[in-house]
Amino acid sequence: MQGFDVKTKQALKYYVYALMDPDPIKKLKGPFYIGVGGFNDRIFNHVEEAKKYPDRKSEKLERIREIQNRPGSPSPEYLILRHGIEEQSTAYVIESVLIDCLRTFGLEILNDQSGHDSHEFGVLSLKEVFRKFQAPILNTISNDCVIININRKFRRDSTFDIYGATKKEWVIAAWRIGNPEKPTLKYVLSEYESSIIEVFEVQRWYKIGKRWGFDGKVAPENIKSLYVDHRVLKKAKQQWPLVYQI
Repeated sequence: MQGFDVKTKQALKYYVYALMDPDPIKKLKGPFYIGVGGFNDRIFNHVEEAKKYPDRKSEKLERIREIQNRPGSPSPEYLILRHGIEEQSTAYVIESVLIDCLRTFGLEILNDQSGHDSHEFGVLSLKEVFRKFQAPILNTISNDCVIININRKFRRDSTFDIYGATKKEWVIAAWRIGNPEKPTLKYVLSEYESSIIEVFEVQRWYKIGKRWGFDGKVAPENIKSLYVDHRVLKKAKQQWPLVYQI
């Protein structure tokens, strides 16, 4: 196993690193993984993990194995992006900024998670800034509406649409839905990061095991205007029986 000597570890302190594909064409597309190490050999651990646990699955590990299966059994190339960082928390901020930035501009970063505190302090469009800090508070919803939180299914830096993230699969009491073909639960409000970002008009509900999904379309503007770009407070969510999460 590759490793740094003690003197090097002390000099590096906390550091932020990147793994690069050694293929010249793929290298031009940038790194495929960003990570943080601290007074240790963390940068080399991913290759060891790929070798030691061949059944362990992740996009990062699959890329490393694909690289090593090429003629000559090469390894990823390593790049220290910043070192000498005194505080671990600072290193995590740098890592998070890099992951968010690279993904925002279309690079294939294979980290399983976004950077630390990315959901709270990450990349925002100007519209998202206004929505997050200046949007009016949603104080009530109609009885024919349900709020569905899509934080875990919708990624703002992906092409996965809001409707696809909202339409299934949810635990909802059958009595709330009524007749699935003519439901009493008519509108679904998509909540992302405590803001309503879209409203869908339900055409029908359908069962998925013990859960529910729906077919629908974007709601009329007179309905959307009541909810879209409004903030949902946690206290209000605790009081409403109509809020469902994954």
